[in-house]
Amino acid sequence: MQAITLTRSTILFLLIFLATSAATAQNKQWTIKEMMEFRSIDHPIISQNGAWIAHGASPDRGDGAAYFYDTGSDRSYSIERGTRPTMTPNARWGGAFTQPPFRDQVLAENRRDIPKQGYALISLRDGAIAGFENVETATFANNSVWLMLHHHKDENEKQEAGTLRLTYLRDGSSRTFDNVTSFTVDSLSTTLVFSTVDSLKTATLSGLDITIGNAVPFEIDRADSSVYINFSWHEKTGRLALLRAGTELDNQDAELFIYDAPSREFAPTGLEELIPDGLTLNRNSRITWREDGENLFIGLAEPRTPTAPEPDKDSIDIFDFDFILGERELDVWHWNDPLIKTHEKETWNQRNNQTFLAYFDMAGNRLIQLADRQVRQVWPNARAHYVVGRSDEAYRQRITWDGRYYDYYLINVETGERTLIESELRGQVQASPYGRKVAYFNEGHWLLKDAGTGSVINLTKNLPVGFANEDDDRPAEPM
Repeated sequence: MQAITLTRSTILFLLIFLATSAATAQNKQWTIKEMMEFRSIDHPIISQNGAWIAHGASPDRGDGAAYFYDTGSDRSYSIERGTRPTMTPNARWGGAFTQPPFRDQVLAENRRDIPKQGYALISLRDGAIAGFENVETATFANNSVWLMLHHHKDENEKQEAGTLRLTYLRDGSSRTFDNVTSFTVDSLSTTLVFSTVDSLKTATLSGLDITIGNAVPFEIDRADSSVYINFSWHEKTGRLALLRAGTELDNQDAELFIYDAPSREFAPTGLEELIPDGLTLNRNSRITWREDGENLFIGLAEPRTPTAPEPDKDSIDIFDFDFILGERELDVWHWNDPLIKTHEKETWNQRNNQTFLAYFDMAGNRLIQLADRQVRQVWPNARAHYVVGRSDEAYRQRITWDGRYYDYYLINVETGERTLIESELRGQVQASPYGRKVAYFNEGHWLLKDAGTGSVINLTKNLPVGFANEDDDRPAEPM
């Protein structure tokens, strides 16, 4: 479980309170320098047991800090230049990424001269801090006894990938594993799975039983010119779904595997044989388990056009027309295009990396496509027999002058059949935990639709109050 995040309204109240208090205390007009130095609260969290609150505080220009407050006393700690604080589930430890001094960032001649971020581990019992340099990611295990730090690779040491540091919080001892490209820990904090790569580009997927002191890693799988990515655990069964993909970014050949931690079995799923023409697995294919642990949702992508190789500079003819015109651009726009060109350019990466959600019935060896070009956005639901999807295909032109509209659908995960919930909606649609009912806001009222019967009930018709946000001053109907 993760720490609880404070709501926007709570954050806004805290910011107004702090700003008002500061202005009252000083009773003077702020200078530009003081405005740049004023720290705004960000990334607020509450520990699972409610014993501690933490947040970052960042100025517009200058060094920020991370703060930790004991809710039962006036005790507090801080981490200078800290950001994005986190805490263990038992609230005995906290941590934050540490940024290099702002002055060093500003005065650096180029970005390579700027030191990479570090990480500070703080004991919430006595405030003792341990610092770590060159940290890319940091994760606390759910059992509150492990900290995993993935360091950036050391260019001077000619590493193939970064070092993974596994720290035992009870005594501070650590183990390190070199050339780690990715890692994950199960929700019960019993098994660490990590991928390494050697100088020959051979990838090895390894496991480690972290319930046993000084346990030896064991090999799960090995493949040439490959990477292991997109890990997804099923919490109850201890099964791990992951992709094995080629090392080249243009390589579309990815395979779905299942690792069963209790039996240590690693096997392909055969999904690739079920994928229809025009779709493929790639690095952007995210995996979500169904609650039963037998089936899962996965994103499928349209194959990319391979990137043309860079030409040999010695063979370039500087008088060649193709070379001369190669850097020129021409925007061709038609008045009836769905998106204007500036919008197309701004959203190109997002659209190019988009995947279309599918449901993989592993027991029945079936693949049901839920999303496509007509209904691009579909959200997985671990429990539901129905999922919600939406399409803006019919309303894209209106984004330029009016706003965003969507057609919302209920989609049967077993058949892929779609049922229209409502068309031309501006608001969001919320599905019940099992997807049997959906609630949505339309024309000033909250409505509830039954997925089985199709019946719609107006929940707020007879209530003498409004449910639209009248303070929303955008040029549109209140939502």
